[in-house]
Amino acid sequence: QVYSSECDWQPEEYAELISKFHVSTINGNEEVIRKLDKCLKGYKTAYGVIVQEKRYKEFPQFSLITKANPEESCEIAQLMCSDKEFQENYTVENLAKQLGDRMKENAGRSYVLREDGKIVAHVGTFIEDERIVVESGLIVDEAYRNKFYGLIIHEYLKKIIMEERKKVYAFRIRDNMQRYTKAGNDDICGYYGKMTRSEENV
Repeated sequence: QVYSSECDWQPEEYAELISKFHVSTINGNEEVIRKLDKCLKGYKTAYGVIVQEKRYKEFPQFSLITKANPEESCEIAQLMCSDKEFQENYTVENLAKQLGDRMKENAGRSYVLREDGKIVAHVGTFIEDERIVVESGLIVDEAYRNKFYGLIIHEYLKKIIMEERKKVYAFRIRDNMQRYTKAGNDDICGYYGKMTRSEENV
């Protein structure tokens, strides 16, 4: 993460450190990332919004969703790493360890939907405290993406968290997810950027 409390920080100095240590992923607010993008080569850049989700919809398929346990973390990681976006930041092994550790330490949780004997959809919380939750890890097996499982498991997570009277936040980076933000009347709380080192720059 890159933070600055001052407006006159020098992005060139940070860019030099990032290049020196071969940092694979950089996250920060949009203004910070745009400044770094001008002086860093070999990184893919994407921008998105931070939203607070205010309401949820009920679906009959909620009954298919279960809370995952640490023993399922490897299968979840395999599903997540089937997506290129997750592949850029994780291996199956280190993601499985992170997921399992979060579950054991009550620092995060995962919910899964199974069909045909395997996990076909997942959503999780990667940051939690007594007041707020940050949603992440939404993924659906490519062969099951015509069943709206992504929307359903996303709405289920919101229901569970809101019933606990916690605030739900999410990072939305894809165009279709930003459109969903507007459709759901979620509040936009901020704007962020993400830089990922290109494969040819590894």
